[in-house]
Amino acid sequence: MKTVNIATYGISPNMCKDCTVPLQKALAQIKEDEEETVLEFPSGEYHFYKEHATLKNYHTSNTDTLDYPEKIIMGMAPCLFFMEI
Repeated sequence: MKTVNIATYGISPNMCKDCTVPLQKALAQIKEDEEETVLEFPSGEYHFYKEHATLKNYHTSNTDTLDYPEKIIMGMAPCLFFMEI
């Protein structure tokens, strides 16, 4: 397993700008490499704006949302973690 500092992809803490697109590119590159990788974020503040987030539809079942079983989530593709909007 290798460890890569996020600065390798032009992202550093406290930049005060949107890091969404560079992070998406970093995740895509890591996925292409097909090697287990830890992406290291130094301490600090990072900004991720929803305007560049990946939107996905997903279907819910066995919930109280029978009238609206589909939801839209946003996240950092190809990341597995998403936030419901």
